[in-house]
Amino acid sequence: MLLELSHQINPSTNRKRSVRKYKCDYVNCNNTFTIFGAHICNRRKRSSIHFCSKECGYAHRKQERKHKICAHPNCDKIVMSRPSENRKYCSLDCYNTHVGTTQCAMDNCSEKLHIKNDKGYCTKHSGTGYEIRNKTVLYDRLGRQCVCCGERDEKYLQIDHVFNDGATHRRQYHKSKKTVSGHQLLKYLDKNPEHLQILCANCNFAKKINKGKLYKPKTFSRRRVAL
Repeated sequence: MLLELSHQINPSTNRKRSVRKYKCDYVNCNNTFTIFGAHICNRRKRSSIHFCSKECGYAHRKQERKHKICAHPNCDKIVMSRPSENRKYCSLDCYNTHVGTTQCAMDNCSEKLHIKNDKGYCTKHSGTGYEIRNKTVLYDRLGRQCVCCGERDEKYLQIDHVFNDGATHRRQYHKSKKTVSGHQLLKYLDKNPEHLQILCANCNFAKKINKGKLYKPKTFSRRRVAL
C-alpha cells in the first residue's frame, strides 16, 4: 500500500526522481519500505499490491488460495488452488481413478465409467461404441430399410454405393483397406448425399452378380424361420 509519494534530486545524476514509501501488503507483516523511481520496474508500477520481500509475496499468495478436500471419495487430501482456478482433485491419479456408478454400455462388460465419461463406453470399448453411434446416425439418415425389398431388420442391412464406386472410395484412405469407418461414411454422405443407400445382404449380392444394377424380382419370396 502506498503511504507517501515525494520527489528529490538524485545526488549522483542531479536529476529529479520519485520516492515512494510503501507498507507491505501481507497481513502478518507491518514493515515499510522505500522504492526510488530509478529502481521501480514496470510490473510494480502496474501492480497495486506490493511486498517488502519475496517471502511475504509467497505467503500472501498461499493465503489467498482456496482450500478444499479432494473430490475423490477415498482421498482426504487438501486441494490448493488459486482464486481463478477450479481444481477438484489433489493429483492426476485421483482424477483418473474417480469412477461413478454407471457401467459400460457394451454387452458383457461390467467396468464402471469415469465420473466425467458421458460417452457410455469404457476405454476398451470406446472405439466400438464410437462406430456404433456413427452407424446409428448413418442408418437414420438413409431410412433404416432396404431400398429394394424394404427389409428393416438391422442384422441384414448393409451400406451400398449407388454408382458402384466403393473401391475407389476406399482407396482414398488406404490402398490395402477393405472397409471404411462410419465416420468416413458420414463425411462422404455429407459431400455426396445421393451416392449411398441401404440394401439388405440378399439385394446387395444380387446387385453384384447383376453387373452392378439393382435387381428387383417380380415376386418376393417371404423368409420362414426354421423350427
